[in-house]
Amino acid sequence: MRRRMTGVAEETYLTRNPGCCCIVASVNQYVTSKLAGLSKETSMLVTIDTFPSKWRVKRLESDFQILRDFLLRTYPQVVIPPLPTAKGKKELKPRQLLKRQQYYQRFLNAVLRSQVLKTSKFLVAFLSESN
Repeated sequence: MRRRMTGVAEETYLTRNPGCCCIVASVNQYVTSKLAGLSKETSMLVTIDTFPSKWRVKRLESDFQILRDFLLRTYPQVVIPPLPTAKGKKELKPRQLLKRQQYYQRFLNAVLRSQVLKTSKFLVAFLSESN
């Protein structure tokens, strides 16, 4: 079995501020295409507020998947929580959107609790408003 080398931990904004936290402010579903009254294409837009830096960013559902895939490849020794799965292209009800918001909140909380994952510059870029 071959060992994979992981990156060297570097100090980031998240490691310098131990009280840093994220709140998923909202999850909105956008229907980009309809055919005969049925949703053909949908996308989720997630709004994230980061404190104490007061960053507010909007990320697509696919951006979360890219972040998770990157963290899995870069830090294979760390357990990274799953993301909610997209179950088709139907429009979600408000209760389902709230549940999805809770899943994203749980994912970000777990990532920010990890001292190893907080050293990722990719995570800082994902949460910062400079994108």
